[in-house]
Amino acid sequence: GGKRIGVLSSLEVMGTGDNPYLAQMLAAQGKQPQQKWTVLRLLEEQGYELSAIDPDAEEISSADYDLVLVIHPKNLPKKTLFALDSWVVRGGNTLVLLDPYSIDDQAPQ
Repeated sequence: GGKRIGVLSSLEVMGTGDNPYLAQMLAAQGKQPQQKWTVLRLLEEQGYELSAIDPDAEEISSADYDLVLVIHPKNLPKKTLFALDSWVVRGGNTLVLLDPYSIDDQAPQ
């Protein structure tokens, strides 16, 4: 146990490279597929099982995750914030990463 991490983020931290359809759509727009964040790849290499939590999630269950990793939670819907709050109140392990100067969150120049 203790190896399942749910990742909740408003950024493309999990990458788009594993989804051929999305990669094709990005290529059509002249964009590169996003790579999974290095820290997440390193966690997977250590044997952790990572899965994205839908930003519209209404429930976050300990049946699915041992830890919830929240990265730059911006503009998440109220129902998702409530689900996260419920997770924390029930004693769910949580790691929150915030960066007020996030370069990944800046508008394109």
